[in-house]
Amino acid sequence: MRIGRIGRLLVTATMAATVVGSGTIVHAAPPMAGDDAAYYTAVARRIEQVRRAGGSAHVIDRMLEREFGWVKLAGGDDGAGDPIALGTPSGSDVTINKASVYRNTQQGRYEAVATWRWKTCGVLYCWAANYGDAYGNDGGPDGFGIVSSVANNPVTSFFATYTERGALRTYTNPDEIDEFGAGYSEQDRRFHARDFTWDHGTIMYGFNIRTCSGMKGTPWIFKSRMSHTWGDGGLQSVSLGLGVVNFTFANGSPNKWSIYGNQLLYWYPCG
Repeated sequence: MRIGRIGRLLVTATMAATVVGSGTIVHAAPPMAGDDAAYYTAVARRIEQVRRAGGSAHVIDRMLEREFGWVKLAGGDDGAGDPIALGTPSGSDVTINKASVYRNTQQGRYEAVATWRWKTCGVLYCWAANYGDAYGNDGGPDGFGIVSSVANNPVTSFFATYTERGALRTYTNPDEIDEFGAGYSEQDRRFHARDFTWDHGTIMYGFNIRTCSGMKGTPWIFKSRMSHTWGDGGLQSVSLGLGVVNFTFANGSPNKWSIYGNQLLYWYPCG
């Protein structure tokens, strides 16, 4: 099952706890029910509130279980082992954490979740230190996706980006959602030196297990990949395959990079 994107949906733009604006709903494939969009937005907002209050990954997991019925089954880390930022434009400028899988007891499905955040390069965030200081669009769209090594029954997906101050933008129309995962391309913007719409972000992929027949001892291997463009670079689309996130760039500009997270999640749902 492969469903491509016809349009984009900007659901809300919020500060960590306060709605500051909203976009126009564009109906496109795959459609997300209004209650799903609101549900995921509430999840994303609460994750950011707990994070900004100093909560650890463990505290966030406990909040997700208590408030949304998300029981963590596997994964997650704090980016340990990531390469040090090189001080020049490269994928070392970001931390991509190991994916996590939760059992969503409220919605009756599983949620695969992956996150990224920009590192600091000296006194500045690496996005401010290494990619110029122009405001507005930072090159063309950037991309982020999550995939599994085993086919599933996809249900829905959700993507959220935040500024370093906690302003939230949410999206529910992926470039592609299929049996392996979901991927998004969205425009990143700078409003001033401390306000970048892609400072950190989260992707959520809702799915159900297709079968456990003959799958005992088989790992579901989840990984995520990010791309960043600047200057005259730009991402055209994101596509998926078995365990692969593919990025198609709009031109031959060298102003781009893409990187997989350096830690894979191995999950054994069938024992």
